[in-house]
Order: sequence, then structure tokens, then C-alpha cells
Amino acid sequence: MIVMTSRYFLLLTFILLLPLAGFAADAQTNPHESSRAMERWQQMTPEQRSELRQQYRRFQELPPERQERLRQRLQHFRQLPENEQDELRRRSHHWRELQPEQQERLRKQFRRLQSLPEEQQRELRREMEQLRTLPPDERRARRHELRQHFFGSPAAGASPDSGQSTGTGGHGPRR
Repeated sequence: MIVMTSRYFLLLTFILLLPLAGFAADAQTNPHESSRAMERWQQMTPEQRSELRQQYRRFQELPPERQERLRQRLQHFRQLPENEQDELRRRSHHWRELQPEQQERLRKQFRRLQSLPEEQQRELRREMEQLRTLPPDERRARRHELRQHFFGSPAAGASPDSGQSTGTGGHGPRR
């Protein structure tokens, strides 16, 4: 099971648009950044450029408030230490590699988590942090127990001995 805070979920969404926002913001800041953006553009394959253009069009269709929030998140992202930026990029890449069904299952789990009372959310987050220290078999069994305790049933299609997980390898996002 993956535990995400609203902040992380929004930041993940932002990271998915990061290449697009990076070019737009770089071009608007200063000449040095603009030249770096141009250099990255020139290093892209035609397919990457096409995808970036599509992302830009989608970005332009967003309401101005949403565009501004994404720009603010980009600014925040750029202020993070490099290792945190790398971790967010890695997780974003992992998310994009998931099948749509897996993404939807994770979204549902996130919504279920958000529906819990705040104290239960904190308790579950503490439990999830402790899971990271357990060996894989124990971690799987404990995740099953936590699903039962907090949600009343195991995740769809997952059992303690099935080996199925959320696709995160037991490494949910860190807050």
C-alpha cells in the first residue's frame, strides 16, 4: 500500500509536467536559463519534442490558477536538495511506468487514506515508516494486517502471500 499526502500527490502531478514547466519557466527567467532550456531542447529526440509540445498544449488549457500553482511547485522543486529532486524524478518515472489499472488502484487507495480521520492517518503513516525496516515477507504480512485494521479488508487482488503490492516495491513516498 502506498501512503501519499495531498502535498506529495500534487507534487507528483507537478513532476509529471516538470519537463514542460521547466522549459517555460527557464525561458522566462534569464538569458542563462533560457540558453540551458534551449540546450535541453536540442538534445531531445523528435518524439520527446512532440510529447513536450502536447504537454505544453495541455498546460495552456489549464485554468490560470492551476498554471500558477504548477509554477509555484516548480519553484519549490528547484529549491529542494538535489537528492530529493532525484527521488521525486525517480518516483515520477515509476508512476508513468505503471499500468493505468495500477495507477487507478493507487488513486483509490489514496482516496481511502484521505477519508480516514486525521489521527488514523498519522498512525498509518507511522506504521508504514516502520514497514521499511522489515524483511519483504514480514512487510507483506504486516501490510495485509494494516489493510484489515484500517480499511476492514485487504486491497483488491492482494493477499499476504500473493506477493502483490502497489507496484512500489514496498517503498511508498516519503513525506
